[in-house]
Amino acid sequence: MKTLNYLTIILFGLSIVSCNPDCDQLLTIQVDSPTKQMGDEILITANDPEDLINRQILFATESTSVLATNGRFEESLGGMIFELPPSIQGENVQIQVDDPDCGLISFSQGLSVKDANFFANNPQFIPPSPPEIVIPAPPITFPPLVQNAWVSPQDLDYCIWFKFLPEIVNGDTVMVEVNGQMVPKESNIIDPYNSKEFSVRELVCGDDARTLYHNHSVSGIIDRERNFVNFFIDRKDANGQNLGIEEFEGMFIDIEQAGYMETKVPECNPDNLFDPQKLYLILVRSKQTNRQLLLYQQAFL
Repeated sequence: MKTLNYLTIILFGLSIVSCNPDCDQLLTIQVDSPTKQMGDEILITANDPEDLINRQILFATESTSVLATNGRFEESLGGMIFELPPSIQGENVQIQVDDPDCGLISFSQGLSVKDANFFANNPQFIPPSPPEIVIPAPPITFPPLVQNAWVSPQDLDYCIWFKFLPEIVNGDTVMVEVNGQMVPKESNIIDPYNSKEFSVRELVCGDDARTLYHNHSVSGIIDRERNFVNFFIDRKDANGQNLGIEEFEGMFIDIEQAGYMETKVPECNPDNLFDPQKLYLILVRSKQTNRQLLLYQQAFL
């Protein structure tokens, strides 16, 4: 998989007003991901995030320039969030800042803004990503068991099945009661032999869709006590392609505050295997693409 590093954009002013003592130029800005889908939200940060407040931001191509509207400052993320204007598309989309002292400032490296077809079955962008920037808020409660299916609300066919090595004390497996059943207590270590990235259609209903995300080993740790999630998906054999290993890092977040208290279930749902009730949500970010991934747990043991 081609690595897309976190985009750092070095400032080159269209006009540098070095003799103006009031010209306090932004030295660098960063965006959450250098490749975006049309209409997605984008997070823009700076070395001093408050420098972005009350400044006009424009997105410009060779043929058009559109003022960013409805921006909001998110202190927890250290920057401004904007929705990409629907008319903006293409390579090398420039971010411009209209500074009252320095004038119009442009940045030397641009964004790649693509339509939905670009991301469909694209080996560089396999997991679905929410179009809005999700603001993490700690959950009130954590799942009693993390094992079983976690499905993306953006694509209900995308599923990660987590299983864990049991907690062992003095050679014995520790047992706990969950929903009236005695089950092995989960350690923090994901079982790499029984944890998989799956297509629901291919796993549950035998559909030969041959998606690039079906049946790949998942390893890593999920620590509820520290609220820390770090896992790796091994796609070195994805339908005959070596797509490498993608790493994700994140946390459990409050599903209600995130706005994902949904009741949708996958179309492929024999015997009502997937429960409409959703109680727990994980938010992680790919270290390769910097795109967010949401996963909510299905309410079954």
